[in-house]
Amino acid sequence: MAETLLVKELTAAELEPALRRGLGIRAFLSGVSEVGKQRVIQAGANHFEIIDDDRTMERTVAFTRLPDVLSLEVVRTPKGFAVKMPPEDPQELVRSRYRGLITRHEGEVLRHSYRQLVHISEVDLAMRPISDILARVHNYGSFAPPAPRGGSARVRSARLAKYTRFLTDLGFIQPEGAAFVPGPKLPRGFAPDAPEQEVYEEFMGRVLQSGHQFMTEVLHLTMIKPFLRIENSYYWPAHRVGDYLRIRRERFGREYSKYYGPRPPKFEGHLQSLIRKGSLVADRGTVTGAPEVMDPLLRVDFDKWAATGEAS
Repeated sequence: MAETLLVKELTAAELEPALRRGLGIRAFLSGVSEVGKQRVIQAGANHFEIIDDDRTMERTVAFTRLPDVLSLEVVRTPKGFAVKMPPEDPQELVRSRYRGLITRHEGEVLRHSYRQLVHISEVDLAMRPISDILARVHNYGSFAPPAPRGGSARVRSARLAKYTRFLTDLGFIQPEGAAFVPGPKLPRGFAPDAPEQEVYEEFMGRVLQSGHQFMTEVLHLTMIKPFLRIENSYYWPAHRVGDYLRIRRERFGREYSKYYGPRPPKFEGHLQSLIRKGSLVADRGTVTGAPEVMDPLLRVDFDKWAATGEAS
């Protein structure tokens, strides 16, 4: 790959063919701007994938527009303009941007599937210390962490401090003296006779939606991530084509690997848990979407969401 691309003028007619030569046939011009005295070109790319439906036997070629993948400096020369190519592999930058979009889509799916996820035993176990704090604050008005002690109690105390900092950052609780009281973001307005399950679902759903990346990366509650990835392996391509898909059970693992790489050791058990709790649906040897999750997703314009992150 050339280190620079030479063009006579900074116009779309000149730049787009040059970008395609340097970055691949699916590259396009996002814009030309000035940063200080330096001219900069924003280049994007269209990523494509093939999506199969095992019920209709239809195959869809879906293009995802990825604007502003690269910012390229421009230098005036006697013969026109030289566009400096990045030292990194541009195709890897495109793939990285695409993987980031898939990860962001997990949060969009989670907005509609959290009521099912919080009842999966592994997720419930991981979330239990957090739910206990919120239940104390909700039911008694405050939560006072126990005084730190030696040995294993000190480890538990340090872990509890992480949870309280996390919930404080989210605005669910706030410090008051040596205790924690309800914060401005703690869900309220429950009926006096609201079932504990309803309160639990609402609390844990809000926590998951607000901080699931932080929970896996910082709190190391990694058992949540495989479930999000498995359900997104269905909802990403379905949302991408804008319709329900049917994916054969024996092929579903390959769909996961296409987006996330090697399957986790408990892949089949996790998939069965998602089906049992209603986040996905088993239908005559295929996996399909749950209406409670899929129908709201279908009301979100995918291209607008991908470009802006907005859900409506």
